[in-house]
Amino acid sequence: MCCFSQPVRSVHSTNIFARPADERRQFLVYSMTLDARKELAMILPLPVKTPAAENDVEFIDLHFDHSLFCQPTPEQRPASEEWQETAMVAFPSIQIEMSL
Repeated sequence: MCCFSQPVRSVHSTNIFARPADERRQFLVYSMTLDARKELAMILPLPVKTPAAENDVEFIDLHFDHSLFCQPTPEQRPASEEWQETAMVAFPSIQIEMSL
């Protein structure tokens, strides 16, 4: 979950994608729709080993690719439920642990 440096009017359509990349790295993709009256900063806590250095996190701009969180339309899906099985193989479940 993120927080903001200024008040916001609304935040919705949040999507989070997290998967391990290898033994040392993971991918975290965060998408949302935001309505705010002023320019602000989004603060997103990231899980990193400590002590963390600035180069321990790499940001990749994906603003040009709007398809990452899109569901296929019925016309794009195979006739069978095979597409669901393929999605499960491509994106296996992982357990996310949170502590307060």
